[in-house]
Amino acid sequence: MVREPPFSLDSSMKLKELKTQVYDLWQGYITYHSRAVVQPADFNADIRREFGDLRRKSTWERAFCRYSALHSRIGLLDADRLIWSDFNFTPDREDYPYRHRIFEEWLSLPEGLEMIKTGLEILFRDYTSEEREEADGFLELVKEQRAAGKLAGVPVGLVGAVPAR
Repeated sequence: MVREPPFSLDSSMKLKELKTQVYDLWQGYITYHSRAVVQPADFNADIRREFGDLRRKSTWERAFCRYSALHSRIGLLDADRLIWSDFNFTPDREDYPYRHRIFEEWLSLPEGLEMIKTGLEILFRDYTSEEREEADGFLELVKEQRAAGKLAGVPVGLVGAVPAR
């Protein structure tokens, strides 16, 4: 019996759709960061330089996960929005199969962990238990990450704040 890695990707998103999603995320991120007009001709060169062979779906999946995480930074005012919106992954979301890699990309950002910790503090301080249940997709993601040992290096405050269901 072949065992799947803990967070293997579901190939539900077709390559064409994945490329379109990456382009939209890339365009938003580049526009926000450079405050200049995006040059569509730069898109393939940027993706190839950063992620590799454009013929491989894995290249586009890596780009999708990275730019999804980077896109979450655009206009971010409230840390709890990350939990309620950006990272509240539920099975009906198109990015659900990529949730672990998107989250790991976010944690690799210099302020990523601190923003998640702040969002959790707000969640457990300012919201009722019923309201917290609406963030179940995020709480389940953290539970899965913890069960797979992915949060071993993460401070106890983050891991301990999320109840093991």
